[in-house]
Amino acid sequence: MPLNLLRNFSKKTYLPQLLAKNIFIFQYYLCGVRIIDTLLLTNKNFKEDKFIIPIRKTSDIITAPICKPMMDCLIPFYPEIYERAVGKIKLIDLRLDVHLMEYLLRIEDINFEEIHYHDLSNIVDKISKMIGYEEYSKKFKEILTVFNYQIMIEFFKEIQELPTRFLFPMLKMEDFKDSFDKNRYLNLREESIVKSARSKHNNNLFRISEILDLPTMTGHTPRHTLASHLLNNDQITEDNIRILLGHSDIHTTKIYLKEKHGYGATHQIMKRFLESNVRN
Repeated sequence: MPLNLLRNFSKKTYLPQLLAKNIFIFQYYLCGVRIIDTLLLTNKNFKEDKFIIPIRKTSDIITAPICKPMMDCLIPFYPEIYERAVGKIKLIDLRLDVHLMEYLLRIEDINFEEIHYHDLSNIVDKISKMIGYEEYSKKFKEILTVFNYQIMIEFFKEIQELPTRFLFPMLKMEDFKDSFDKNRYLNLREESIVKSARSKHNNNLFRISEILDLPTMTGHTPRHTLASHLLNNDQITEDNIRILLGHSDIHTTKIYLKEKHGYGATHQIMKRFLESNVRN
């Protein structure tokens, strides 16, 4: 699944497809958890710099670090919170190493107490177009990365402080209030609501698949996509993938990878050998 193609997909006039796209990408970065676990995720599952995710199928609890793509997926549904976070964090609030500070101090007439993210972005845009300032541009982009992280922490923190709600507007908390208040399993009516939401989500992914001329996507596709990308990373072992997928047995993971992605251990071993020993 070409994730960038989906990320660049824009359907501004039809909110359900934007929602489906953003949930898909969020799932991918949320350790590829199953769609039902994603739909039931609330703002209270965020703690400090991570999400704490209950896995219904196995009754396990996993954690996933927050990242900028997660924030990007949520901004359309929390635009005012994002703007407040951007406005609140200033350059002076950032913890920068000495080398980055040196580059900032070389810029004349810069007011550290008043520079916000958008101001620094404009400076970076101007510098990136100037000949001979490549090193400045590189360093300032590093500062933007630090800026983004602080904005992200503030963004998720403010969402977490809202009254309990589902992170994505696919479900309504009032339909599940008793279950969440009493910390119990979903009843049959609630299970039906979740399954209906999953069906709607899959229908919207199907429409996006048609528009982009891709194989049919479902709420399970982010899980397959992440597993495929991890498998192609030589630093990630099959046991690492087993842990992320939540499989108790490595043999289940091997079967999953072979069936879903057509790869076996021999493929990966030979691939690494060819890359390191064979020159075209």
